[in-house]
Amino acid sequence: MSSIKLILGPVAFQDFEVPSKIQMGGRQILSVHEFIGGGRAVDAMGAQDAEITFSGVFSGANAYARALLLDTARVDGSVLPIGWDNYFFRVVIHDIQFDYQKSWWLPFKITCTIVPDPVGSGTINLLSGVDVVAADLAYATTLAAQTGISGQLISPPLILANKNVANSVLVDAGGQVASNWSAFMDSKDRTASVVTLDQVAESSAILAGSAAMIGYLNRAAKNIAAPGA
Repeated sequence: MSSIKLILGPVAFQDFEVPSKIQMGGRQILSVHEFIGGGRAVDAMGAQDAEITFSGVFSGANAYARALLLDTARVDGSVLPIGWDNYFFRVVIHDIQFDYQKSWWLPFKITCTIVPDPVGSGTINLLSGVDVVAADLAYATTLAAQTGISGQLISPPLILANKNVANSVLVDAGGQVASNWSAFMDSKDRTASVVTLDQVAESSAILAGSAAMIGYLNRAAKNIAAPGA
């Protein structure tokens, strides 16, 4: 079984869900000018990330519920954090396909489109270590405000404290997602189902926001500790 540990939004992939590989990468946009005599000039116009694609099998008693949770995020167009090993991105689920075989066995294939990150690999080399840290903390501050954690600018001395708060919010939001989803699955009333589904989306957004916030804080802390930062 694969050793890749993968989290996408509110779902931590486990057992057969864990992909054996994750396809990613990108290309450089080029402007190529051909000249008489065989000459050529190539201008690099910027990097373009490829989509992130992986597959696996949702299995177990809650396989259908977990699959539907991600499909709901696709329908909503939610921006979700995705992370594995040392990789962290913000993405939107572009395509998700299920091969329904049984309620407890759903092979899937998921394709995610990366949301541009101004402090990501495309521009990080153009910024100093201090600028990268400042940008990461600015993004973390925005996410903190969106998730109701804090509206104050996060400074380097407050990284650990805010990370601890974000971890607490992450755990609470995860519990809310599970509770709201259980209520949705048990609901027999159409109106109540719509309300609980909205609550699932709201708690999922908080879960995703706090997870993304932790990602930016971790990167800021790493850059502060790096030589020359």
